[in-house]
Order: sequence, then C-alpha cells, then structure tokens
Amino acid sequence: DAKQEVRFVLDEAMRTEIRESQLISVRRRLDLLVSADVPDIEAAVIGSIVEDLVQPNTFVDEERTFQARQEARDAVQPVYKTLEQDEVIVRDGERITAEQIETLQALGLQQPETRWRKVASTTIWLTILVMLLGYYMVRYHTNILKSNQKLAVLSILLLMYVAGIRIALPGPTLSVYVYTLPVVALTITVAALLNSQLALMVTLVASLLEAYVAGGSLEVLAYVLLSGFIVGLAINTRVQLNTLLWAGLFTILSNTTVIIIFRFFENDAELVSLFSKLGAGLLNGVLSAGLPLLAFFVVGSLTDIVTYFQLLELSRPTQPLLTELLRRAPGTYHHSLLVSNLAEQAAERIEADAFLCRVGAYYHDVGKIMRPYFFTENSPPGGASLHTSLDPKTSAEIIIDHVTDGLKLAKKYRLPSVIQAFISQHHGTEVVGYFYHKAVQAAAGDETRVDRAKFRYPGPKPQTKETAILMLADASEATVRSAQPQSPEEIDNIVKRTISDRMKSGQFNECGLTMRDLEQIRLAFIDVLQGVSHPRIKYPGQDETKEETGPLPPLPLGVQRADVSAETQTQDKPVSGGALQANDAARR
Repeated sequence: DAKQEVRFVLDEAMRTEIRESQLISVRRRLDLLVSADVPDIEAAVIGSIVEDLVQPNTFVDEERTFQARQEARDAVQPVYKTLEQDEVIVRDGERITAEQIETLQALGLQQPETRWRKVASTTIWLTILVMLLGYYMVRYHTNILKSNQKLAVLSILLLMYVAGIRIALPGPTLSVYVYTLPVVALTITVAALLNSQLALMVTLVASLLEAYVAGGSLEVLAYVLLSGFIVGLAINTRVQLNTLLWAGLFTILSNTTVIIIFRFFENDAELVSLFSKLGAGLLNGVLSAGLPLLAFFVVGSLTDIVTYFQLLELSRPTQPLLTELLRRAPGTYHHSLLVSNLAEQAAERIEADAFLCRVGAYYHDVGKIMRPYFFTENSPPGGASLHTSLDPKTSAEIIIDHVTDGLKLAKKYRLPSVIQAFISQHHGTEVVGYFYHKAVQAAAGDETRVDRAKFRYPGPKPQTKETAILMLADASEATVRSAQPQSPEEIDNIVKRTISDRMKSGQFNECGLTMRDLEQIRLAFIDVLQGVSHPRIKYPGQDETKEETGPLPPLPLGVQRADVSAETQTQDKPVSGGALQANDAARR
C-alpha cells in the first residue's frame, strides 16, 4: 500500500550520503525511487510526503577539520632568509614587494602608518589643482562658469575620472590597470562639448592628479600627459568620426612609446609585465576613441549642449522641419541655402564655427512656414501682394512674427538653443523700415504719431560672431538679389552699405566682431555673391533693358530676402544709389 511505499522510498533515499548542499537535488529525484506499478497520482502524493521527511544525514566535523588544517600548517617547514651586514633591503624609488615589507617589519624598520598625513597632503594637492583650474576658467572661460549645464558636465567628467583613478589604484602598488585609464577620452569630450583650450588644462590637471595617486610616478605622468596633449593640440570642438579614429591611433602610439622608454631596459623577468602594459595601452586607445561617442550621446540627450553629430543630423535635408520648409515655403528654403553658403565662407575667414553657421542658416527663417505667401519669395510671379489690403502696422506684425513663429516651431521640433539663437537674432532689434515709413506717411509725416517699437524686431541683438555673420549674410543676399547689381563694384557697395547700416544701429555691440572680422566677412561675401549675380552677355534680339544676372533667376524683393510685400518689387533696370537706399529701407 501507500504507507509501505513511503517507507520504502524514504529508506532508499536516506541510505545514500546527503549533505546540506545536496538536499534539493535528492528531493528532486524522489519520483525515480517510487515503484513503477504505482499510479501517477499516488506516486505524486508519496513523493510529496517523502520530500518533507528527507533530511541531511552527513555533516562536517568542524573540530576535526580545524585539527587537520592545523596539522597541515605545522607540517610546513619555515623558510629563513639571512641578511648580511650593510645589505640593501630596498633601494630608493624601487617598488616594494611583500617580502621586503616583511623584512622591514622583522627588523623594526617599517614606519608607522600616518593616515591623517596622507589625507592632509591629498586634500592640499586637490585644493591646489582645483584652484589652478578655477583660476584658468575665471580668466579665460567665464562663459562656462555662467552656464550651469556646462559647469555640471565638466564637474561630472572630472569626478568620473577621479573615480576611475581610485578604481585603478586601490592601494600603493602601481597596477597595470592604471595604464587603461583613457585621459584622451576626457580630453576629447571636454574639447567637443566645452572648449579645446580648456581640454588641455583639464588634461594637465588630470595627469598631475593621477601621477600623485600613483606615488609621484614620472612614468604615469608622462604616459597620461603626452597622449592627452598630442590629441588635445590637434582637436577642436567639431569632433568627427575620423577624428576619433586618429585620436585612438595617436593614443596607442604615444602609450607604446612611453611604456617602451621606461621599461625597455628591464630584465627578462619583467617581459610579462611589459607585454601586459602594452596591452593596457592598446585598450586605452580603444577606450579613448569609443567613450567620447557614448558621452556625446548622453550629454546631447540630457542637456542643451550641441555636438557635431547633432549638427550633422540637423543639416540633413530629410529633417522634418526642413522638409516642411521646402514643401510650404520653397522660396525661403532656397534663400536659406544661399545664405548658408555665404555664412559658412565668412565664418571660415574669421575662424568662427563655420558648420554651426551653415546649420543655423538652414533654420533661421523657418517661421515663414506659418504665413509663406506674405513673403515675396514664396509668392507667384506677378501675383498681387497680400499686404495691399492691410494697414502698415498689421503688415509689420506679420513680418515680425516670422521670428516668434520660428522660435515656436524650433521648440516644437526640439531644436537646440544654439540653433534657436539664429532664429531670434538674425534680425536683431532692427526696424521693419518699409512699413514704418508707410505708417509715417499715413500719419501725414508726423513720426510722433507712430510707435516705432511696434515696427521693431524683438531681438535680441546678435550675441555671437556666428549669429552676427548670419544677419549680414541674410541682408546682403536679399539686397543683391533684389538690386541685381551689374558689376563687382556694385556688389561691394551693397555689402558695405549693409555692414554700415547694422553698425550704425548698434547690432554688433554684443557679439564680439572686430573691424578686421567685418572686413574679412565683406571680402568673403563678395567672392560668393559674384558667382551668383555676375552679368552675362546679351544675345541678338534680347531686350536692351534686360540682362541675365546669373545662373539662377532673381527672386522677388523682400525684407531680408522676403520681409515685404510684392508691391515693393524693383523693375528690371539698374538701380541708382538713391533708389538702392530706398529699396533697402523698404526691406527693413
């Protein structure tokens, strides 16, 4: 019956050796001990009953085990080492082994540990390094100190590197792991996200800190400092994929050179150590090239700091906002492409961020998507202006709103603030002159009856060289397209007048542009605009009053390339200086 089967199964199970660690496996095999002729339901019940009854039957005898260990320990014969008089135990600068420490302890020569002195010296050294870095930033990088995001990113990067040092050097012995710490990754990340000059200072501070933790090792200092400076001197804020590849290769070469220089003359017993250090140096180069990519992704996702890879993504024509601009305001889209070429060339001349200028130019007029046909470059040729039925104040509000509408779209599509700055600052605080003068005329010429502030762009004025360049590129391209100059001299006069007008209105007071910068920008604009607006020969039978003006047909006149109504279009004839001034006033 079932009772006898339970006894049988329990007896069979307990006959074998069962230790505490084997109890679970024995219980799992109980169903195999049940007789085959027992029904499955009864077998399951029997197994459940026996499972609770099975217990360990073999235990460790702790006392006898301890005795056996002690006997084995006592059987080991002691090893003695004899020291002769004046024999050197350890040399100055030599790494101390465990045997040498035991020898010093036996002779009573080991100095007592004074941890508080180590803590105090470390605190003082860290304070000096932090003060050095802080003074440098106060002197040369106050903009980073004023940005909570940038300051937080720098602090987190430094703390992560300090934590890496602590993990690689947990004790006084210099381990091979210290050679894997990628200071170059820190250098590249700081250069790309913050500033390339600051990256060099951060590398210096990091190398001094790591060398101190490594016991003042000159090898570690040279190892870290050389690779960091080689890459740091050759890198800028626009870190590309090939830049990371070359940085990794330079790091490997630098690390290998330093290791060989410091380890080449060691004896054969250190060959294993040499190869392990070379392997660590190789891993260091791989980490140096790969970790910045992870840092760019994390920082770009969590902060408003823009990276080259984000700008590269924003510059793609398939971006949703650019696609929408091309679909709804094609004239504005092509105007933005021309302005981007102008801005990029000018930025390269004065060593500003050329790629940022190009991407910013793509988006500076996206606000015109909201009301595209109120801007002449998007209106059908010869069509009636939508502004003819509006009063000047309403027309000015529509024109000015393309800035605020652009900022709303930028936030909707999550454009970084550095791109939004191009939208808000490309007109600065200028006045929409054409509609302002119409309002004055409607008020019988009395300017006191017209609120000038209602016709002024909200601003702010350009805060960086890049946004100031875009302002000039936008205005110069619009004026040249509308005036259709017939010679390089006329183009030069237009660009000069554009620069002069913005200077007189104080638009460059906050961006840091110098007179030399403005001259280089003028020359760059002339070079590009000549290729767009150069005259061509007239063919037989061509109307004497019309000339071809370039590879692309001229677009209708507008305020900054489209900010007035179609009624302000110029005739197809050369424009005199006075007429050009009137047209330029109309565009404002």
